Amino acid sequence: MVMAVAGLSVAVATTLVDQASKWAITSMLAPGQVMSLGPFLQLQHRQNPSGAFGLFASLPAGLRLPVLLALGLVAVVAVVSLSIRWLSPSRPLAVCLGLVLGGALSNLTDRVAQGHVVDFIAVHAGNHYWPTFNLADAAITVGSFLLLWLTISGRRREQQRATAGAATIRFQKSDGDNSARN
Repeated sequence: MVMAVAGLSVAVATTLVDQASKWAITSMLAPGQVMSLGPFLQLQHRQNPSGAFGLFASLPAGLRLPVLLALGLVAVVAVVSLSIRWLSPSRPLAVCLGLVLGGALSNLTDRVAQGHVVDFIAVHAGNHYWPTFNLADAAITVGSFLLLWLTISGRRREQQRATAGAATIRFQKSDGDNSARN
């Protein structure tokens, strides 16, 4: 129960921080307006009607929003079902799931309320730009990568324990066999 509260707290905090940041950007910058924050970073108010990295941009506008809303709902349901499946997840797992859930809920909120997502973080090196994103996108990405890392490192630990356990059993069996011969 404590971990569920931790995960939900992270999800709520992620959603609130992302929505506040989008409100601040839309208050400060008109769509398309850019504010430089240094040689590699800009704030750039973009209204993104398609998915991450321009996915689904080629879909007709009347079909794009329902598809993106459905995908957002699937993501939310998937994270909630994973959380329920792992009734007592570790704190790192709860934080990862909370980041993904909060980011998905925040972007879903934008799509329902406005028909698009507000993106505003533009990272670049010279004329090479990473696609503009927002804090919800960053939370989803960080949460997903950490979840993947936890899964991989957890499997490695399980394999190491299994291997160590098998070696101990073989060693004990070997000792028993040797003492029986003596």
